[in-house]
Amino acid sequence: MSETDLTDFQESAERAVSSFLQERQRPVERREILRGTIPFYSRDPQTALRLTSGDLQVLLFDDEASYSIGDRSSSFEREDFNSTNDLLAAMMNKLRSEISAASRSKDRKSK
Repeated sequence: MSETDLTDFQESAERAVSSFLQERQRPVERREILRGTIPFYSRDPQTALRLTSGDLQVLLFDDEASYSIGDRSSSFEREDFNSTNDLLAAMMNKLRSEISAASRSKDRKSK
């Protein structure tokens, strides 16, 4: 599968997630492009980009995104936002908050 199969949203989201994780010294450890049908979502094959870093997994669809950290997860659907840029901003804000909270909790436990 070629990189051109990714949407502009997926490419922008990948750059944002990768840059943020790099700043947190938590680089992307695994990058996978997945293609297939998703039951109850679409009969047409979909392309998703999965980024993994430790217990974080981010899934980027054509114009939707989700992530999970341990047993917590969040999803962001295009219909809930004015644009994919707004969706990406909301996802990154929530992801930053989750990772920061996890780091603070980890720091408290190590003291």
